[in-house]
Formats: sequence, structure tokens, C-alpha cells
Amino acid sequence: MRILFYNWVQFDDWYLRGGGVTVYLQNTMRELKNINKDIEIYFLSSGHHYDLLNKKIRIEETKNNYDYLGVKSFRIINSPVKAPAHDAFCSLETAFSNEELKKALHDFLKENGKFDVFHIHNVEGLTLDVFSLKKDFPETKFILTAHNYHIMCPQIELFKNRKEICKNFNNGMDCVNCIGHHPNMNTLKKYQALGSKIEQYKLDSRPLGNFVFMTARNTWNIYKSAKWVLHDAKNLLKEGVLKGKPNKDQINIYKLETNQPTKRGLSQGAPYVFWRNLGIKNTNQYIDQVIAVSGQTENVFAEYGIDNSKLITIHNGMDHFSTLDEAKKLWEMKKRSTIRLGFFGYPTPAKGFDLFLKALGTLPKELLKNIELTVASRLDGHHKEKLLLLNNKFKSIYIVEGYERSMIPELMNSITLAIVPSLWMETYCQVAAELVSFGTPVILSDTVGFKDFYKTKDFIFKSGEYKELANLLNKYLSNPTLLDDFWSQIEMPPSAKEHAKQLLEKVYLGK
Repeated sequence: MRILFYNWVQFDDWYLRGGGVTVYLQNTMRELKNINKDIEIYFLSSGHHYDLLNKKIRIEETKNNYDYLGVKSFRIINSPVKAPAHDAFCSLETAFSNEELKKALHDFLKENGKFDVFHIHNVEGLTLDVFSLKKDFPETKFILTAHNYHIMCPQIELFKNRKEICKNFNNGMDCVNCIGHHPNMNTLKKYQALGSKIEQYKLDSRPLGNFVFMTARNTWNIYKSAKWVLHDAKNLLKEGVLKGKPNKDQINIYKLETNQPTKRGLSQGAPYVFWRNLGIKNTNQYIDQVIAVSGQTENVFAEYGIDNSKLITIHNGMDHFSTLDEAKKLWEMKKRSTIRLGFFGYPTPAKGFDLFLKALGTLPKELLKNIELTVASRLDGHHKEKLLLLNNKFKSIYIVEGYERSMIPELMNSITLAIVPSLWMETYCQVAAELVSFGTPVILSDTVGFKDFYKTKDFIFKSGEYKELANLLNKYLSNPTLLDDFWSQIEMPPSAKEHAKQLLEKVYLGK
């Protein structure tokens, strides 16, 4: 069997760009080879490498850390679609189709095939028309794993304006300003081309590499500023240097009507409508199977029109795995120590970090004075100030700004109770899976896909309701013995090996 995996960043990326999906791919590819060493694995990435001089779209072979397993890796250079998704958010027209990219991928599939499976783990870095290559390779199974909602939402989370779950995008007009900024993809490609060159000479994250990159970027900014200065000088000369003051504008007061969308608004929203329609259409027409990573994710994809017959839920497996008995033993050891609350993840609105802090703020000092808090996250000054306001309530607060995967066992073994307060419809939550495997009870919001493993709602609160979260925290911190009940209501998530086996049997070798 020959399998081609795709993600926008290479699976062994040193910086772990791609987050949980990158870690998941490392685990899954390794376990597939352990199950059957004769499985041939190829890996392709795109949207992350650009050439300063040669602008031709092409595919090049790369080195990787799984050479010893026989894994071959490649990357697309100069993809028309910059990854990750937010980089292309305001340039969606380029992500619909591109014949040059499609031909490069077609030739790659033909020259390195025949592939039994083309497994796409993200659309980022690709155009939607690559799905139609299925017509040229009918014997290859085209599989899409739904790690996010990208095919119907270019923001990927279906989380509107960083405030709420998106239930109506108003013909795409609500998408226009959704991410809070307007990235210029062409400029980002220029920066990435320089970054790719620095990486080629192994200068990335080194003082010289940083100096070269920042000098080039600042020089570019000076050039752009100089253009505006020249533009203003030209206008000054054109209008007259000594021209007098203009007449005051006439005062005009009127009511702004918002009932009818403007033509300009409809035009701005059109790419987002087209993206969603094309993503759903091409998925239904060309993708053989869509793997949802939770029941919630499967339901969302079905609601947006993905053919039910193509959908299957297979939960992600991780390298950090414990049986229920093993997790209970870890819990028995840690529960005798000082109670320590934990939050792991980005402090973004979608992850609910502010809601978590708000809930903590309502709890009395008497309850928290003997409790520690660990926040494993890169915090900005605003969030650090918020934590400082809570500092006098807790016994102590620890901030872990960045950690290696090798540190996870030590970090998670120290946590007595973890909180995952996501506001978005989180597709799975690998952090929760890992915490449970290290014997840590986890309180979830009801929009986290990992809730599939909870038999009751005793450790689940309504997403966005900080008072409900505060009530749960008060309940379990006031009487920590109740945390023992967590282990009677949880089913353990699969190991990476179990997941790879399901993938092989239910999808790759299945119908």
C-alpha cells in the first residue's frame, strides 16, 4: 500500500507549526509503519516555501526525521495560496483554482504513484480544485480529515469576530472583517521567500538569520513609506504649495440605513460565499471519505451539506496514552498533593481563556488560598495583568511560556484539575486527551469534541457561561474527593496505535 499524506507544513517541523495536527501526523505515520513495514508513506506540504527568484510552481523532495522508516517527503514551492489559512483570508480568489498548481500535483501523483490513498489533513496551502484530480486517479482514495472547518469557513473555526459561534455569515459579508485584520498575502509571500532562503542556509532562529530577516523587512517598510512620501509631495506640488485653506465642508446629518446590503458589501462577501459552496460541492463530488475527529464535528459537516454516506468519526490517537486503570493509579498519587488547577493552550478568545479568568474572579479567596494555578501559555501583557489581579487569591500562580513535548509528562502529572473552556466548536482537543491519560480530571465546555468520552455531564458546563464554570470549580475545589467520580464517567481515548489500526481497517482498506 502506498499512501500520500498532505498538510500545509511538514510533519517533523522543528517549530511544531501546525500544532496538534503536526504531532498527530508524526504519531500516525510511525504507527502505520509499525503495523505494516511494507506500507509506503509519502508526505507533501505546501504554502510555506517560496523562492525569491524562481517563481515557477514546482515540487521538490525534502529531508525528514523518518528517513529510517522509509518515509519520503516533498514540498510545493511557490503555491498560489499562502498558509496557514489566515494568510490567505483576504485573497480567497487565488484559492479557488490554479491550473499550474493542479498540473504540478497531477504530475507528482503520476510520477510517484500509483497511490492507494491521498489523505488530505488540511486544505491550507492548496486550491479547492485539486480535489478534482480524483477524476484523473479514480483508483486512488481521496480522504479528507476534518481537523477544522476550513472547507466552509476560511477562518477555520466557524467563530465569528472572535466572539461567538458563526451561525449565519450573512452572504459572506460578516466574513470580511472577521479575523480583525487584513493580511496582504503577496507581501507575506515575499517575507516567506526570504524566510525560506534563510532556512535553506540553516540560519533560522539564529542571530544572523534574525538580523537578515528584520533588516530586509524594515528596508521594505522604509521603501513603502518613501513611496507614500513621494505620493504626498507630488499632490502638494500639483495642488500648490501656498494654496489657502479650503472652505469648510457643509454639515450634513442623516440616518444610516443598514437594512439593505450595498453592492460593494455584496461584492466583498462574494468570495466567502463561493469558497463555502465550492468547498462543499468539491468535497461531495470528489472526496471518497471525510473523517470527523469527533461526533460534534461529524454533525457540523452534515449540517453544512456534506454527504452523510461519506462521513465517519474516528477519534485521534496520541502517543501519550494510558488505560483507565493506569490513569487511576496516576490520579491516586497526585490527589494527595496540593491541588493545582491547570490551563493549557493559546489565550485566544476561541479557547475561552478570558472566560476562565472571569470564573476564577468570582470564587472567594478562602476557597483558593491553598490552591495553585498553572497556565501553560504564551501570554501578552494584558493577560498577565489579569492574572496579577488573581495572584493574591491563590497560594501561587505559575506561567509556563512555551514547552517542549518532552516536558508534557512532568507538566501534566502536576495538575490536579484542568479546564478546557473553549467557546468555539472545538473539533477534538488533544490536550484534554493527554491530560486524562496522565490521570488528570478535565472540566470541558459543551462545545469541545472530546466530550464524546464523557458518560455524564458532571464535568461539562455550557460554553460561554462563566457562572456555570465557577459553580463547577466551587463544587470540586470545596470537596476534592468528588474528583474521584471523574474516573467512573470517562472512557479513555484511543492510543496512536489503536487509531492507526482503525484508519487502516475502516478507511484505507474499507469500502
